[in-house]
Amino acid sequence: MMSSYSPLEYYEKLPKEGQRIVDNWKEKRAVMMQDMTRKWVDSTLQEDPSLTRTSIPFLRVFVKAYRTYSARAQKKCAPGNGAEPLMKNEGAILTIWRISEEQCNLIKEGNVIRVRNLAVKSTLHDGLLQLTANAKTQMQEHPSSPIQQQQLHFSGYKKRAHISMVRMHIFSKKRLTSSTSLPATGEVDIAGNILKFEKKRRGLSEVVMVYMSDESGLILRLEKEVEDADDDFLYPQLSKVVQEGGNDVVIAFHDVSILRFDVEENTAVAAWTRSSSFHIKNGSPRLRSLQSWCESSAGKMLRSNLATAFRAGIPITNKYPSDQALAIGYILCFKKRILIPHLSL
Repeated sequence: MMSSYSPLEYYEKLPKEGQRIVDNWKEKRAVMMQDMTRKWVDSTLQEDPSLTRTSIPFLRVFVKAYRTYSARAQKKCAPGNGAEPLMKNEGAILTIWRISEEQCNLIKEGNVIRVRNLAVKSTLHDGLLQLTANAKTQMQEHPSSPIQQQQLHFSGYKKRAHISMVRMHIFSKKRLTSSTSLPATGEVDIAGNILKFEKKRRGLSEVVMVYMSDESGLILRLEKEVEDADDDFLYPQLSKVVQEGGNDVVIAFHDVSILRFDVEENTAVAAWTRSSSFHIKNGSPRLRSLQSWCESSAGKMLRSNLATAFRAGIPITNKYPSDQALAIGYILCFKKRILIPHLSL
């Protein structure tokens, strides 16, 4: 006969050995339930093929037209003269369906390829031409030549590089007035040291906010809106990166979109896009330079000051003279003194 109707009370009254048996049974039961559920799902999918969802692999890249120019045009628009490329806004989005391994080897940044039998959509998307490659499309690598890199510059290609926080602030502040003088695609690469990252609710959705900085002491806030449970991957991945790498970890974000400058927080703002990604170690000179700065005494001091300001809720991005310093703390007490000046008749 049970001495109690509450399972918790009954469990607490058991001896240690009995509690251990119950705990082991709970663990075995959970494993058995998971195994039974998996077998049931696999059996149901085999019986009803309509429940199986198929996917088609594809690759989407931004491409530009490649043309050759005369020696006169090359001299006029040489990079050393500070001239702009001869071609502007002649870009398109190329979507390759059922991409093969051979095509993957050809589609690399900076590669020049000749493509035949492309399909063209009748409408533009975000102001860009939409091209589609299918089974009839033929791709061939363009023969390389000594002047190919120069011709690429004339065609409007720029090698991928991480911009500094200073330029990021300039681009973000320009968003307050206009979108001129910004990168053609509106997306850039940025690298820095993570100062803080958190998850906040904005309306009906959650937003992951990542604060990062570099040698300048300027701060960037990167935002990623979490649409559903499957889309919530950035926060746990960053938590793992910081846990393994510590506070000195340097991270690079690729293809983030520039947003309007936040005047209240005095930070540049960028947004995570569908094409965005992040890397920790890619061997670039910029990341190696940032890693050396983070491990230096000057880098540790600046990051400590920024972290202190964040904990106090006061993002600071201005540098002070050597004879001045910023003090942040709690007010314990204050006194009021009244000074009566000496009066002479």
